Amino acid sequence: MKNFKLTKEQILNIKEGQKITFNYFGDVYTKKVQCIYEPAWNKGRVDLLKFNVNKIGCGTGWTGVEAFQIIEVK
Repeated sequence: MKNFKLTKEQILNIKEGQKITFNYFGDVYTKKVQCIYEPAWNKGRVDLLKFNVNKIGCGTGWTGVEAFQIIEVK
């Protein structure tokens, strides 16, 4: 079972453009949400949400952050 730091309502209220603080492989980052991915076949399940932020490390693209990795919404 994944241990969520935020409530379901807090996670569902995250919008594109907001900054989130999250744990990614042991390091803590704060980045702006660029895109939110929610499977059309299963709306409302926070365990399936992914928040795409600017790439961590080198390269281009996005890094997918899962809901259970989010520590805080700014």
